[in-house]
Amino acid sequence: MRHCYISHRLKEIFTICDDITVLRDGKFIGECQVKDIDEDRLIEMMVGRKLEEQYPRIAVTHGDTCLEVKNVSGSGVKDVSFTLKRGEILGVSA
Repeated sequence: MRHCYISHRLKEIFTICDDITVLRDGKFIGECQVKDIDEDRLIEMMVGRKLEEQYPRIAVTHGDTCLEVKNVSGSGVKDVSFTLKRGEILGVSA
């Protein structure tokens, strides 16, 4: 009897699986036996590149200022100021 286990948890894959099939962006990338692959190669198949840095630094040039907030106060907020430039992501939580 064969089972299908879908996961990104590599330690589990290497512990319980015999065969690996990698799909990325809905496309078949490859398949192999667990005994014939190491974690680095599997990650490369999954990501599409060697993973030399988990979060590689990418030089980004931000655009013009699209939002500027100065000295905002209100419920749970006191004297908050910030500038947001085109291309930046802003998260706000209370």
